[in-house]
Amino acid sequence: MRVAAHPIVTAKRRRVIGALKEGKTKTAIAASEQISRKTIRRWQTRYQEHGEDWLMDRVSRRRPAMPNQTPLEVELAIVDYALAHPEAGPRTIAAALRAEHGIGVTAVYGTLKRRGLERRAKRLDELRRRSGQTEPDEVERDRALSKTRHLKAPEPGYLVGADTALVGRLKEAGTVHLSAAIDAHSSYGTAILAPARNAEMAASAVERLHRELLAVGVTEIGRVLTDNGTEFRGKPTHAFEALCTDLGIEHRYTKVRHAWTNGKAERFIQTLKDALEGLLREKHYRTIEELQVDLDRWLVWYNTERPHQGRYNRGRPPLQVIREFQAQQDSKAA
Repeated sequence: MRVAAHPIVTAKRRRVIGALKEGKTKTAIAASEQISRKTIRRWQTRYQEHGEDWLMDRVSRRRPAMPNQTPLEVELAIVDYALAHPEAGPRTIAAALRAEHGIGVTAVYGTLKRRGLERRAKRLDELRRRSGQTEPDEVERDRALSKTRHLKAPEPGYLVGADTALVGRLKEAGTVHLSAAIDAHSSYGTAILAPARNAEMAASAVERLHRELLAVGVTEIGRVLTDNGTEFRGKPTHAFEALCTDLGIEHRYTKVRHAWTNGKAERFIQTLKDALEGLLREKHYRTIEELQVDLDRWLVWYNTERPHQGRYNRGRPPLQVIREFQAQQDSKAA
């Protein structure tokens, strides 16, 4: 036997057995202890079988049978594959091992969960431990630090994030590329659609954002953050570099393999893609210009009405953030 009973249950057992010894009826005991007569009969039987020890100890139960548990050799195969390919998820692992072991996604995930390897970061940590490394590599360390760090953007126009992406292919218009620019403080953003990804397209998005911010009172953009793509980086005559020079914008680049550094623009790109998917499902577009018109209409709603959950927005639309910041500055100057 092993001590396993809860102290409240143990005390109740003692009172019930004591009352039975005193000759009280099961009905009276059930009413006073607020338990059923069936429970009293069961406790009385166990007391008669196990004696005083039962009042303290619970009889150990037989270990439950688990006929569906993944065999040990299969679990080891799953772990070996997961560590050999830490980027692979449960679906990929199950597909790779199904022919030999006949396992599914649920069995793979359950095994990884039991062994603490269900996430890519945990698998990489285990690989480092097995190889004797005590510190993560530079990229993993920076990725972990980025979860507690934020972009510094104390005012509208202080920092703009820019990025490009492939939208897809329209049946009649051909390939569609997207260039986006977003203010890191207010989340005010704009986007340009074009048939090719190039420096002119990237520059046009930032130039358009500059015009729109200027129209609402933000006189300059201090710096722009981009990746190292050819549409952003080049000689002084490069269209994007030339635009930054003309507008007096400091051009900054993300570190190689550190795309999350420009997370504001990355997330804005995904939001734009989701919006474009909705537009393309509602209407058939024959030209990129036609799609741009509807995207511009969506951007007006995005910047003036849509509540944002950004660090500086706190549920406010971008345009409201800009105007309230300007009002605060005016009140301080007065």
